[in-house]
Amino acid sequence: MVNNQDSSAAIRPKDMDNSTARGVTVTRKRNAEDSSFKSRKKGTAARTGSFEGRCKQLIDFIDEIGHCNVPRKFSADPSLGIWCGTMRYSYIKIQQGQTPRSNLTQDQIERLEEIGFKWGKVMVTFEQHCRDLEAFKSEFGHCNVPYKYLADPSLGRWCSNMRYAYNQIQQDQTSKINLTQDQIKRLEEIGFKWGKVMVTFEQHCRDLEAFKSEFGHCNV
Repeated sequence: MVNNQDSSAAIRPKDMDNSTARGVTVTRKRNAEDSSFKSRKKGTAARTGSFEGRCKQLIDFIDEIGHCNVPRKFSADPSLGIWCGTMRYSYIKIQQGQTPRSNLTQDQIERLEEIGFKWGKVMVTFEQHCRDLEAFKSEFGHCNVPYKYLADPSLGRWCSNMRYAYNQIQQDQTSKINLTQDQIKRLEEIGFKWGKVMVTFEQHCRDLEAFKSEFGHCNV
């Protein structure tokens, strides 16, 4: 009587060697693909964080805002604001005959100056704020910049300061913030309101739609 043996119960050494070899080959291939992906990702990150990559981001900022005065707490890209601050700090150290922690060559200094970068403390002028306000109105349809405006915190604070100074003037009080009649007229021409900002439901909805259009979601 012949014993029937389950053919799957026994694996010949040759089959085992082939199976193992295939497994090793697949594993090596996956490891190679993972390594290649990580390398590409690292290369992309390096290009983004490079000096020239930052310069291109700065040029994009100028095209959109009209100047190089990136706020240090620039919420749209915090790292860009920090980088600009680091460049200024390094430049000052060099001017003082000291060695900065962050490398800044003469060629890099000239490159930034060609773009329009300013080395001194960023002092945004009244007219620059007005242009930022006009850009805000062009995007949102009104001048009611929130005090904590994430895209440009300094613009929200400036608008609040302008209202405070105006109210002081109307009460015949001396304001610590200089606000001339010409500046008042300039703001009113833009459509600036001096009273307390009461943002309507519909305005909030339009702001939310604009946010979604830019970022692709409503998770404000």
